[in-house]
Amino acid sequence: MPLWTRILAGYLLLIVLIGGISGYGYYNLMQLEEQSQQMVQDNMEQMHVANELKETINGQLTHLRGYVLFRDEAMRDDYRSSLSNLRILTRDLQENAVDAQEFQVFETLEHLTNAYVNESTTVTVLLDANQEDRALEHM
Repeated sequence: MPLWTRILAGYLLLIVLIGGISGYGYYNLMQLEEQSQQMVQDNMEQMHVANELKETINGQLTHLRGYVLFRDEAMRDDYRSSLSNLRILTRDLQENAVDAQEFQVFETLEHLTNAYVNESTTVTVLLDANQEDRALEHM
């Protein structure tokens, strides 16, 4: 085999080797991109539900404060109508948990939300009964 054929074969082998390494790197990069897109998609739903939960809680606090300060029946009714939405949102977060740690966090959030709902409902009931002093103890 002549020398120029060996040199050419060596260069071709290097080109094939570099092409194989580049192809493998490109394949891994595409796998990483696909996994990151999946993670973003999974977390996007949780972020959406968490933002809805935040907005619901802010709205409830606004309605509760309005009722406490002004005794506006419409604000009390708005507060009560959003209670079920709050519980549904916390359950949605818990159902969309990816792992056990997230599930525990969302379970704790559900317990805290239930405690908040119970206390704020107690406040509205006491205010309805004109027991402002007892209502203030719960706030």
